Amino acid sequence: MAVVWSTLLTAAATLCQTTLAEPILRETVSFQGPFIVERNGIQNIKIHYNGALNGELSVSYGACDMRAAFEAHHEIGRTHIGSHPAAKRHLEWTDRRPTKFVWLVPEDVSSGCLHAFVDNQLVGRSTEHVVMSRKTRKRATFAEATDPMGPWFDGVEYLKQKQPDDVFVASVKNKTFGILGAGISGLHTGLLLDSVGIHNWKILESSDRTGGRIRTTYLNGTTPDDHQHHELGPMRFPHTIHDAETNETYPINDQKMIYQLADVLNEINANAGADPSLQVKFIPWIQVSDNAPVATKKRRPDGTVPGRKEIAADPSLMTNATYSNVTAAKEATEALDDFKALTPERANRLPAAFENIVKGRISYKTKVFSVKYNEDSKNLNVTWRETGSNPWLKNTTTEQFDFVFNSVPFNLLKYWELPPHSSLMRRAIERTVFLGAVKVAMQYKTRFWEHLDQPIIGGCGRTDIYGIGQICYPSYNINGTGPGVMLTSYAPDADAVVSCAMPVEEHIAYIQRAMVEIHGPIADEMWTGNYERHCWEQDEHHAGAFAVPIVPQQQLYLPAFWQTEFNTVFIGEHTSFTHSWVFSALESSTRGTVQMLLDLGLVDEAKQITGTWMARWISV
Repeated sequence: MAVVWSTLLTAAATLCQTTLAEPILRETVSFQGPFIVERNGIQNIKIHYNGALNGELSVSYGACDMRAAFEAHHEIGRTHIGSHPAAKRHLEWTDRRPTKFVWLVPEDVSSGCLHAFVDNQLVGRSTEHVVMSRKTRKRATFAEATDPMGPWFDGVEYLKQKQPDDVFVASVKNKTFGILGAGISGLHTGLLLDSVGIHNWKILESSDRTGGRIRTTYLNGTTPDDHQHHELGPMRFPHTIHDAETNETYPINDQKMIYQLADVLNEINANAGADPSLQVKFIPWIQVSDNAPVATKKRRPDGTVPGRKEIAADPSLMTNATYSNVTAAKEATEALDDFKALTPERANRLPAAFENIVKGRISYKTKVFSVKYNEDSKNLNVTWRETGSNPWLKNTTTEQFDFVFNSVPFNLLKYWELPPHSSLMRRAIERTVFLGAVKVAMQYKTRFWEHLDQPIIGGCGRTDIYGIGQICYPSYNINGTGPGVMLTSYAPDADAVVSCAMPVEEHIAYIQRAMVEIHGPIADEMWTGNYERHCWEQDEHHAGAFAVPIVPQQQLYLPAFWQTEFNTVFIGEHTSFTHSWVFSALESSTRGTVQMLLDLGLVDEAKQITGTWMARWISV
């Protein structure tokens, strides 16, 4: 009898095993490829419903022959779908059944399949996955991954901070996005969103133009073709630097984002048949010129200021400055002279090239003063009044967005009504230091500096005359006829404060006397009386030239910028790893967009951006 029972039990077990190994009779969920997985990575899972499913959906990963959820290597996440009461959170998805999910892949994953269960019943299985290793340095926490002294934004570690089910379901792309500020980071954010199929965004800009601190001035009502312009904002984009000791030249990789942006914009505008004037073209920037003035108290016999070449030939013409570290000061000065750069024919061509992209999606002269988070609807009210309107009147407008990219400098945000941000974020807003600067462009009847006994052909120089700072001669239209424009003063920080406190006519007269001392009486003979002065610290849209975080603000505040608080991501050069450069703003908008996409569970889109743009501090 025992033998009979043994035989029956064996047969039953065999029958049971056979049943467990059978394929799913009717797969109501199909997984879509590619079926490749990276260890310790993140990726999207896409599914298709072959029938009306209702209940609790869970997705797990494990052996391809598993039949029950408890057999899985790990559960990826779970959520309610269809007619289940808890599926109301998925109203944006068709029939409340989301089809895109986020997978945070463990380090120890091996070959296997994805499995879908509804109320613990197996309803779908994927093809077997090929397992690959992620090419990145492993870090234990997001804090380590965001080391401000190294590669700093790691998308995997960013999502690992969150609860698995909070990031399991990806968002649809019809959310509304507000972009505060039409500087280069705000414009670039709109371009990036468009590139991944997100088009429901709008820019609110407080001024009447795009570009932010990219500001080209055309003197005396001239047009671009008259070559009577100069840059009151960024002037040059370095691309290589020369090491005099080794005689080697190295590329400056960060700046490549600017040239990449120009290529992308040029292609978009060319394909759209846009005005050819929107094409961004670069010309060589002359940083060093043999006869550009040098900061020395010595003078030539005629009283003018000697140039670099003369100083090199006769060091006695140089005033010996006193530095606490002479070697360091010399190396710093030489480093500034050793880079090669390009400059757009006019820097404002870069933001102007966004014209067709932002058309119909930007509001000018909208000065935001309040951003409120709605706890119930989980969105934001952005309130503004028209720039220049009567501030005593309550003529305000409120617009609602699901998410906001805020590129406004922190020194302006101090006066805004904001959500109760984290302590660290509040400190960053309240304490980040911004530097002031003043730039003055002046027009002369001829490009006389190119026809002196010691001709000055482009380049930047300095003088010992207090408050003048840097003087830059145009790198374009060399030896051109007709009037010319020179940047006669670029003074930062305390010098800018004092200069801008002067009445403008007094300041211009002071600078013009300096130009005569530097170049001789010819500067007076050729002076047209036309000029433009821009005091960045007094600019109501910026209140500063660029961020200059003091120690240890950089290390302390950067991690706060890499957290999305109240559906808001902060971008702009002041939130970047480096500051003051245009590429810093571009890197911030790339990081900010990737950060937002990861918050939305749009991992594929985040990877598309990091795979396309040269943002070397970002890893997904």
